[in-house]
Amino acid sequence: MRLAVLQSAFTVRSGVTLLATLLATVVSAQAPTNAERAQGYALRGDTTLFVFDPALYGGAQGATVPDRVVVTGAFRGWSADMEDPAWQLTSLSSQPIWILPVPNAGYAAVAPGSPFKFRVDDAAGAGRWLDPPASAPNVAAGNHVFLSGVTPPRLVAELRGERSVWVRVTGMDRPLTPADYRITRWDGVEVPVAAVYPNEAETALLVPAEALTANQVHYVTMPGAPALRSAARFDGIWREMASGKPLGAELVERCERCARLHPGLDIRVFAPRADSVRVYLYDATSGPERESHPMTRDADGVWEAALDGPYDGDWYDFGVYG
Repeated sequence: MRLAVLQSAFTVRSGVTLLATLLATVVSAQAPTNAERAQGYALRGDTTLFVFDPALYGGAQGATVPDRVVVTGAFRGWSADMEDPAWQLTSLSSQPIWILPVPNAGYAAVAPGSPFKFRVDDAAGAGRWLDPPASAPNVAAGNHVFLSGVTPPRLVAELRGERSVWVRVTGMDRPLTPADYRITRWDGVEVPVAAVYPNEAETALLVPAEALTANQVHYVTMPGAPALRSAARFDGIWREMASGKPLGAELVERCERCARLHPGLDIRVFAPRADSVRVYLYDATSGPERESHPMTRDADGVWEAALDGPYDGDWYDFGVYG
């Protein structure tokens, strides 16, 4: 979507002159420094400016004089497309540099640590790949690196129980007040955070004001700057679940008031996030089911049914809902 927005922003403008004027206005408040030109980018608020200074890429024949400049990298899947206007830089009339502003709030478009390169159409060839200049401080494996060595802000949430959500915050200071966090159910209903208890340097325990449904999806957000969001993982609950019951189908003999034994079937499946489960039984591997039965969930996430009747040789499968 970001690329589509950028293309739209370019196509609605009435000409190259107007676009160049707009870009010059973006840069005029703070022109890229020599260090920013060498590293290939500059940061301006939530905007990343890719900066190409032809003078830094000169060889024995003098400075590179490009007809077109594009940037590509891991954030583009290293696309070799030179025609995409969303990644073409524009030459400034006010300065001998080329720039491309990319909206990058929260580093959603270009993540820290992303390698990138410039490509040019010039007298030496079309779509020529350029290695970083010798003065570039951010080089790895022959590429520029965006925000080399910077850990981006990240939030990871994990559901541990009906009243406990574990969070890990990296790349920034971890907040410790309930107002800094929000818990939202899958249907958009917000559950207030009653308390936050710190643990290690990066982790904290969120206590919701009301019990959460442990088999439903919940999202944890930090609405501050930068805004972070994470779906609460279920790993914490599953790690602590254990059951001694055998899973699958087990043929048994039941005692009816100990007068006589009759055949039966105990069947179980582990499905802790399911809302309901049914077992279907068949006479053969194809054709309609002969019968189906609802299953009940125990406290450990195991769904089970105890059926009476001869089932030896039958086929079965499950319908899991939720």
